[in-house]
Amino acid sequence: MQPKSDAQLLREYAESGSESAFTELVTRTLTRLFAALRQVLSSDLACDVAQNVFTSLARGARTWPGN
Repeated sequence: MQPKSDAQLLREYAESGSESAFTELVTRTLTRLFAALRQVLSSDLACDVAQNVFTSLARGARTWPGN
């Protein structure tokens, strides 16, 4: 079985509130996000930015253009 794409996971979360889909999406993207946030000199700020990204993603999932 092929893993679901990020878009499929987001759609699953938006349509049914699937916590497992959102968790998988966060797990996949967290490493990439923190790699980008290495440019930020404060680890606390990097954590705050990451939290804001995922909070915004969760809140906006239903209005994402792919859904």
